[in-house]
Amino acid sequence: MSEWLYGALVESGFQIVCIEARHVQRFLSSRPNKTDRSDAHGIAEMMRLGHYREVHVKSKASQILRTILIARRKFVDQMLAIEDTIRGLLKVHGLKLGLVHRARFATKVEAVLRDAPELRLANPYSTCVTLCE
Repeated sequence: MSEWLYGALVESGFQIVCIEARHVQRFLSSRPNKTDRSDAHGIAEMMRLGHYREVHVKSKASQILRTILIARRKFVDQMLAIEDTIRGLLKVHGLKLGLVHRARFATKVEAVLRDAPELRLANPYSTCVTLCE
């Protein structure tokens, strides 16, 4: 959240310094009273004394790129998990897919299921509707 808040405040024209939370926590832990009010006074005192470590905040472009890469990684992980589940379910019935490129996975599953019509569903949603009712 600090990156979003930092960016919004900078766009609004404020002069912002992002500080390291662990350093602040160690500084505030030495204080006797642990309340929000005393913490705010402690942070203000720390800033006034210059006793803080500034943290670099990544650019908006860098944050967007990281978000896209994480989303892609999660998508690929989920896709591989689904493929592995399908492989495992078919293997129980003696059906093996072997090495298959991701682009041809669905076609290979369809081809393997031609030999096991009892595992095929004409409409997978019809079973869900029947089970859910």
